[in-house]
Amino acid sequence: MIETELKLLLDPKYIDKVKQHPLLLQPTDSQVLHSTYFDTVEYDLLQNKIGFRIRHIGDERIQTLKTAGNALGGLHTRQEWETSIIGDTPNYEQIPAEALAYLPANFTSIQPIFTTEFNRITWLITVDNSTIEIALDQGEVKTATNSKPINEIELELKSGSAVTLYKVALILLDDIPFTIENKSKAALGYALCKPQPLQFYKAGLVDLNSDMTAEQTLIHIIWHYLQHLQSNEDMVLYGKDSEGVHQMRLASRNLLSGLNLYKSFISRNSYKKLQREIKWINSVLIIAVDWDVFASNLQPAQLQNKSLGLQIVTKQVKAYEQVRDMLRSPRYIRTLLLLSKWLLQKPWRKDLGAEELLRLDSPMIDVTE
Repeated sequence: MIETELKLLLDPKYIDKVKQHPLLLQPTDSQVLHSTYFDTVEYDLLQNKIGFRIRHIGDERIQTLKTAGNALGGLHTRQEWETSIIGDTPNYEQIPAEALAYLPANFTSIQPIFTTEFNRITWLITVDNSTIEIALDQGEVKTATNSKPINEIELELKSGSAVTLYKVALILLDDIPFTIENKSKAALGYALCKPQPLQFYKAGLVDLNSDMTAEQTLIHIIWHYLQHLQSNEDMVLYGKDSEGVHQMRLASRNLLSGLNLYKSFISRNSYKKLQREIKWINSVLIIAVDWDVFASNLQPAQLQNKSLGLQIVTKQVKAYEQVRDMLRSPRYIRTLLLLSKWLLQKPWRKDLGAEELLRLDSPMIDVTE
C-alpha cells in the first residue's frame, strides 16, 4: 500500500484550537498508541531506509514495515505493509513477500531500539471528493536515556487527490499556527538513538534526463530547490553555521530562476503571486547574507575597532532573528504549501492553448533548441 500524508508540527499551546476548529466537528476515534521500533545493533534497517515497528492498539498488535519514501513540502509518500500478529515480538513469517526485497540479510537479528507513545484523536472529512483522515498526535518518542515530545497533525489521504491535503492544511493555517514537518516519528527516534550534529545542505545537481517533458522539468526543478530550501531550515533555526542561511538564499534565488524559465507558460496572476512571496523570502535572507559578507571582508585594522565590531555583530544578530521569525511565520508556511499545491495541481494547463500545451508535453530538449 502507498501511504500519502502531510505532517504539520504544532506548538502544544494550540492543541485546543485544533480540537475546536470548525472543520473538525466530531472526532471519529481517540486512542493511545504505543509502538516499539526495531533495528539491528548496526542500524542496518536505517541504512536500508526501512522502518519496522510493532504497534499496540488496545489488545491488537500491528506489525508494520515502511520504506523511507519521499518527503517533499511536508508530503510523505512511502510503501507500507501492515499485518496483525500475536505477541510483542516480530513475526517474520507474516512479512509480505514483496517487502522481503527491502530487508538486509541479517534482518532477523533486530531488537527494540526506541518507542513512541501518544494519544491520537482522529477525524474523517471529505473535501473536493477526497477523503482525508486528520490525526492529532500528542505524546513522546523515547529511548532508554532520552525523549522528545510529539505534537503534530497528520493529514492522511484515504482516497482522492493529494492536492486536497494542501487545501486542508491551508484552511487550518488560517486559524492555527504550525510548521511543516519533513521528519517521520521513526526519524525522530533514530535522531535520539544516533545524535548527529546539525548540518547545512547544498543543492547538488538537478537530476534531469532528455526524456523529460518541459512540464516535468519545471516540476522537477521547483521541487529540487524547494527541498534545498527546507533542508536547511533546522540549521538556521537551531544551529550556528551561517552557511545554512547562505544555502537558503541560494535556494530562493534558484526558485525564482526556475519560475522565470517558465514565465510564458504560467498565468500572470499565478506568476506574480508566487514571485512576490519567494522574493519576500529572498529579501529577508539576503540581509543576513549581506551582513555576513560585509563582516568577512573587513580589513585587520577595521577589526580592531571595537565600536564598529559591536555594531556589525548587532546587525548580524538582528538579521538572523528576522530570518528565524520568517521561518516560523504563517506567511512562510503558506508560501511553501501554496507552491507545493501548485506543483501537484498544475493549474497552468487550464490557461494554455493547444500549441502551448503541445510544447509543455514535448521533450525538454526540443523546447530549448
